[in-house]
Amino acid sequence: MNIKFKSILLSSLAAIAGMMVVSCETEKPAPDNGQEVDDKGNTYVTTDCITPIRYVDGSYVGSTTGVSVSISQISSNNIQFVCEPGTDINSFLVQVYPMGTLYNTLLEAMHAEGKQSLTVEETSNYIAQAISLKDEEGVSSGGVLYARESLGDDFNSVEIDLASSSIVPYPIMPGVEYLVVVQACFDDAATRLGDMAICHVEATPKEASDDVKVDVALEPSINSVGVTLTPGAGCAYISYIGNTRAQIDEYVNAYGDEMFHDLLCHTYATPISISDMNLQFRISDIEPESEYCFAAVAFASDFTPAARITRQDCTLKDVPDDAPDGECEFRAPSAYAATIAKFDVVLGANCYAAYYQLLTKAEAEAAMALEGTEREAKVLEIRNGGWGVTRPSSVPVGSVYTYPDLQNELTPETEYAFLYVTRNEYGQTSDLQLSETTFTTKKLVRDQPGESIEDAYMEIVDATRSALTLKFTYSSDKTALIMHRNAFPIIPDNGYDFPEVISDDYRYDKDPGDGKGWLYWFLDFRHNDPYQTRWPDFVNALAIPSLDPIKVSGYSPKTTYQFAYIAEDVNGVLGHVKTCSGTTLSNEGGSNPQIEKIEYSTASTGEVAFTFYANDDITTIYYMVATYSGGAGPAASDLRLDRLLDKNSSDYTGIKNAWQRTVLGEQGLSTSTNIQPRVTIPALDSELTVAIAYAYGTGDTESALATLIIDGEGNEYTLEEWYGMTVQYVTVPRY
Repeated sequence: MNIKFKSILLSSLAAIAGMMVVSCETEKPAPDNGQEVDDKGNTYVTTDCITPIRYVDGSYVGSTTGVSVSISQISSNNIQFVCEPGTDINSFLVQVYPMGTLYNTLLEAMHAEGKQSLTVEETSNYIAQAISLKDEEGVSSGGVLYARESLGDDFNSVEIDLASSSIVPYPIMPGVEYLVVVQACFDDAATRLGDMAICHVEATPKEASDDVKVDVALEPSINSVGVTLTPGAGCAYISYIGNTRAQIDEYVNAYGDEMFHDLLCHTYATPISISDMNLQFRISDIEPESEYCFAAVAFASDFTPAARITRQDCTLKDVPDDAPDGECEFRAPSAYAATIAKFDVVLGANCYAAYYQLLTKAEAEAAMALEGTEREAKVLEIRNGGWGVTRPSSVPVGSVYTYPDLQNELTPETEYAFLYVTRNEYGQTSDLQLSETTFTTKKLVRDQPGESIEDAYMEIVDATRSALTLKFTYSSDKTALIMHRNAFPIIPDNGYDFPEVISDDYRYDKDPGDGKGWLYWFLDFRHNDPYQTRWPDFVNALAIPSLDPIKVSGYSPKTTYQFAYIAEDVNGVLGHVKTCSGTTLSNEGGSNPQIEKIEYSTASTGEVAFTFYANDDITTIYYMVATYSGGAGPAASDLRLDRLLDKNSSDYTGIKNAWQRTVLGEQGLSTSTNIQPRVTIPALDSELTVAIAYAYGTGDTESALATLIIDGEGNEYTLEEWYGMTVQYVTVPRY
């Protein structure tokens, strides 16, 4: 299940309403008093709610196939714990989830499954899948990986201090409940999972003063709301959520006001500073005549949240009786083949957006015949889950807007129609509509590859230790669709029964007995687990004249991988099965290891990602990011960041040595498989932010210490530049 943990309740900016104080009438899910005790003495509790979570309160004793977790210290703004893996474990993943946010994600998962509740086994499975997630570069985006391969003897006992680590992208807040999740793994790459520990901790409560508060004034209209936030004298940060009253009430009724308060505390990676936010704004594109809820919580300068929530429910104004419906036209496909079609969606002058399903003509006509609640349910299904075309803000309502769209995975020789609903300029959703346009896909010709006019060509144009870059060359007037996938070795092994030798002779039609030829894998295979990656991947050549190279990750060093691909031409004729191969770089390193550069980028959420680039000669890279804002956390103290502020200091050598010692110590991160590791921090809002990297090559070869310092005004320096020195060795190139 590809579930990502969200820091918001559905869409926190979907709607904004006014103000009232919430009283804690709804209790948070209660534990079952810990009736279950395992053979290690761990006492488990299971919360009583529609998405129950099973955890141990505090520390956890693991077995040889798990990781023991000892909670060593809890304060109002930090959690420290020690992880000790069992003898069968070679890596483990660590993440700390705010419990309120986790409940929200499980609630979303429950709805996605169409269920009224989840079992403990299901919620545990979701948590295990979430902590094991990887991003598009093959790097863990769920939990932080600790591996025996990179840590050596230090792997046997890893001490984690959340205040100085990059595990969590948010500050720990007083009185908020968290779950420390540790997933044990049998291999270094965290693909074979062992036991999972879920430990419940609550940050030490701390009472905010009475002037830590925020008031809200509203100006609702037909489909938007103007909002004015007025912080109290002690309010330094604000976090808020807006959505339909029904959705927020569902959360509160399920988990209680206290847990909703905790969810609000982590709506964003970091609550928004009142000095950085617009305290007056308008939220648009809200469903008219709907009940909405707005809730906010204020924070002191040390992130202590107010104990109570400011909340208001309101109803948006009525739409004029003479408001015109949104008009939309689905034009006949400008190009199509057997399994893919390209067409235009035209939004009329009064149409803000259109949402649609591409169905067989028979299915669309059957839907149009629905009445009453079934028809209303179909409208909501298309409105909330259909394909959508929205008018850009640069194209004002009152003008016609044409959007080129595409659908693939269509059934050959099938007549299709568009079933759709529209939204007008006031946000009203129309009744079901059926397009006048229908079209019939072409026949898929599977057994005449020599007749295909496709001209697709795939090649490997770049390789790293863990990634290969694929390049596709083709022309859209000949090639409609390219299907491709890594074939040997299979990653991950999900039970695909590929042939022993890649060959065009191994075709479904030539070997109908086993039904597992190449055409089966390209066209017919669907994994029995719908959330597993299915075979193959697609390139929509019909709609994309040219495609940038695609980087695929997660591969092993010094390994040759073979890819198979096949193309459907614009007439629906499949070409030959073709292959290419690429070899990842060796992990043996070389004699000239260097950190080439440190770059950072800021996301729309304010989070800042630092990426460390090294050359191919490294065997291991050590790296870290630390911040200083007048407080002396362990990392800031060990790096002497308070002394760094004195640019007249002559302690350059001492600070340089301290940085190298710290990045190579327990507080530094390391990897030997990814030569472009990444660290994310909540924001660049500190007096100092420093990024450090150091690397080893073969034998005793070492890189120079690479450094990047960012001051409170956003200026960038190397350590030498900070002190006004001439660079005496290779460090981070300017960029």
